[in-house]
Amino acid sequence: MKDFSRIICIGYSFSPLDFDMISLMRRFRTRQTKMPEIDFVSPDLEAEERLKLLLGVKKVRHFNDLSSYLRLTW
Repeated sequence: MKDFSRIICIGYSFSPLDFDMISLMRRFRTRQTKMPEIDFVSPDLEAEERLKLLLGVKKVRHFNDLSSYLRLTW
């Protein structure tokens, strides 16, 4: 994961009860020397905030739905 240049999250809520994902994201965060670009595809703004907190970032590229993500990135 340290060689990732982009993370794409599609429709995932980053639930505080998903302990495995939280652990994975925290380990990723501590091992990264440079944070990759992050694309977040979901209308759930609260999930986006949880992702930002987990990774310690202030900005992600937000897309409300998969159609807009595909149209703007491919």
